[in-house]
Amino acid sequence: MTINANGQVIAFRPGLGPNIIPPSASNGLMGISGIHVPVVVDGHGDLTLDTSVTLRGSREISILPLGRRTTTHIESAWANPSFFGSFLPTSREVGDKGFKASWVIPYLARGFGQSFTDASASLSGITGSAFGVRFYQPVDHYQLVGRSLKYAILFVALAFLTFFVIETVSLQRLHAVQYTLVGSAQVLFYLLLLSLSEHVGFAWAYLTGAVATIGLTTLYAWAAFKSPLRAGILGAILTALYGLLYVILNAEDYALLIGALVLFAALAATMYVTRRIDWYRLAEGMIP
Repeated sequence: MTINANGQVIAFRPGLGPNIIPPSASNGLMGISGIHVPVVVDGHGDLTLDTSVTLRGSREISILPLGRRTTTHIESAWANPSFFGSFLPTSREVGDKGFKASWVIPYLARGFGQSFTDASASLSGITGSAFGVRFYQPVDHYQLVGRSLKYAILFVALAFLTFFVIETVSLQRLHAVQYTLVGSAQVLFYLLLLSLSEHVGFAWAYLTGAVATIGLTTLYAWAAFKSPLRAGILGAILTALYGLLYVILNAEDYALLIGALVLFAALAATMYVTRRIDWYRLAEGMIP
């Protein structure tokens, strides 16, 4: 890799150079790595530097405003930039296909001069004026699984509520052990989701885990209630619940609203289905 300094091609060298970190230095800059190029400045004329650098990385890019007027333009196909540092972009465009951002840093806004007497002290002082962009990852499969666990109690409770309502309107009574098995199936879904998402991605892992859990619960309900109709109703409700959970996990801005509406709808449906039940007579029938 080379740089063109006023028409002279000079190769880069490893390290920050002896002018920044002398061989006998023992300060905090010794752990900093980098590259440098020796450029001889003769007289007071302009110094024009031209180079091309290929960067590899996945987290961020930082820039120091070392020029009297620093103009920077960054364009990328990454759709989720996170701008940081002492200076925010002067203009920016962010969309689904990527972003464009431009910075203009004037000389007076930098907070440090154009020349220094101590290279080590100057390097540690100017790093605080860095600016740039981080390539923010909004949601990966681990984050989605973590978010789904926050709704685990809610959706296990809704599955129990569905079983309870179907049990209440039917003549078949369920044992506490049966409720425990149903709850275990719902909890196992999150373990399947985590383990499968590491191999096939979150969407396929969610679909596979949901189909397996709903199928297992529906078949067990068929045997417990001895009614394919009630088992089918339970399967349809669980399918809707897992579908809503997937929507909530991918709707960052409306997750709380959707969750509140689901709770309200579940309560309203329970009140409507059980509105004519005589709870006193039902309780007496359950007591041996």
